[in-house]
Amino acid sequence: MRLIKSNFIKNVLVLLKGNIFFQIITILTLILLSQYYSPSVIGKYSVFISFSSIFSTYATGRFDMAIMIPQKKEEAVDIFLTSIIFITIVVFILFVFYFILYAQNLIFEGIYYFYLLPFSVFFSSINLAQSQILNRVELFAKTGNGKIITSVVTLILQCLCILFSFGIESLLASYTVGFLATTIYYSYHLKHSISINNYSRKLFMKNLMKYKRFPLINNTSSFFNMIANQGPVILIEMVYGSSISGFYAIVQKTLNAPTSLIGMAFSQVYYKRISLDNEQHSTKKLIKKSLKFFIILGIILFCGTIIFSDYFYTNLFGEEYIISAYIAKVMVLFYVSRLIVVSQNTLFIARGRLGLDLKFNIFYVISIISPIGLAYFYSYSWESCILIMTITGVIYFSMLGYFLLKDEN
Repeated sequence: MRLIKSNFIKNVLVLLKGNIFFQIITILTLILLSQYYSPSVIGKYSVFISFSSIFSTYATGRFDMAIMIPQKKEEAVDIFLTSIIFITIVVFILFVFYFILYAQNLIFEGIYYFYLLPFSVFFSSINLAQSQILNRVELFAKTGNGKIITSVVTLILQCLCILFSFGIESLLASYTVGFLATTIYYSYHLKHSISINNYSRKLFMKNLMKYKRFPLINNTSSFFNMIANQGPVILIEMVYGSSISGFYAIVQKTLNAPTSLIGMAFSQVYYKRISLDNEQHSTKKLIKKSLKFFIILGIILFCGTIIFSDYFYTNLFGEEYIISAYIAKVMVLFYVSRLIVVSQNTLFIARGRLGLDLKFNIFYVISIISPIGLAYFYSYSWESCILIMTITGVIYFSMLGYFLLKDEN
């Protein structure tokens, strides 16, 4: 009873509410899009989102993760402003790179709509930084509400795309505007918590030097992590085509939902708690309780996927998505192991062990991407590729989980 009443659990539940609505609306949007657009279009849509997710994480320089470290709120605000400037610089470089490719006629027809990518990266990166400063000042409810706004605005605009028979370009613009709406919402609620009057170029350079491990090490680590998570959608399209990529992306969104739904809400509050908690005994108790919860959740997810995936995918997305059901049943063990271990991985960052976190994320990329590379060179079927990805992924997360528990004990 004491656990339920604790501020930790209350804050997790507040963020969880926003994540629940975000994931439900995201899946509903995919269901709706699958009724009017082909798996090939869904695949191209997912590839764009994967690129956006990878660059959005990189663009923050991971200064958003440094926001929780200072004891003083004023210093945390300075780090937040540093992250905003860093994002702006990275996105500007991305814009320049795109237009250089465009000027050299290197933008081929399949990705002409990628001019939207810098906009998407900018607003989603800003959202990441804003959500961390909101969590820092314990406005967890506002963070959750922002996720709901992103998904609702995107859904409404994409419904209009369907109504007027617009193509993929409009779908991606709708996705980008969803993040813009949340940026405006977060900015409104942060206006009384942030002052830029005392911020200067000197402070920007000071923060760059003081927290240089975040853009140099943690940002590189996060980049590898995002490649491992989002890269398969891109590479599967290159090897097996947009349709198989679309089927895979649907599974990724649905099976990844519990990880994002509970794992991210848990990790955000968990990170704040561990960063400020110097008592190792208290941390150990928290780890044990959380592990029990995630193991039970993982068993439920595994059994539910094996039993109901055929019914779920064919009835909600369409008969052709029986392929997604097959992929889900093969990969569910990978997603369960990821769900259990990823929430605990926050320990590396909170304890300042960024180099170790980087090493493990490099191994993560190798375990997930190398099977697709082998499939390309040796002409494996996509079924074999998915199976090998699952095996190597489970082995990776088993090793990471063992190391985390051993290290903490």
